[in-house]
Amino acid sequence: MDSSAGISPASLDQYSKNTGDAVTMKTMKMAMDVQANAAAQLIESVPSPAQSGNKGVHVDVKV
Repeated sequence: MDSSAGISPASLDQYSKNTGDAVTMKTMKMAMDVQANAAAQLIESVPSPAQSGNKGVHVDVKV
């Protein structure tokens, strides 16, 4: 006996689309999490600038 006889093709198409959308969203979220972690590691790896006296405090903007 065919158990899918009562299910319309349009219903199956919509179910497949919803499942595909969910997989796409999950994949995109995982990729964004990986990128966020990589960006955080990159920012953490940058050394903080050394403060020595008044170096870099005053900027000459004369043209």
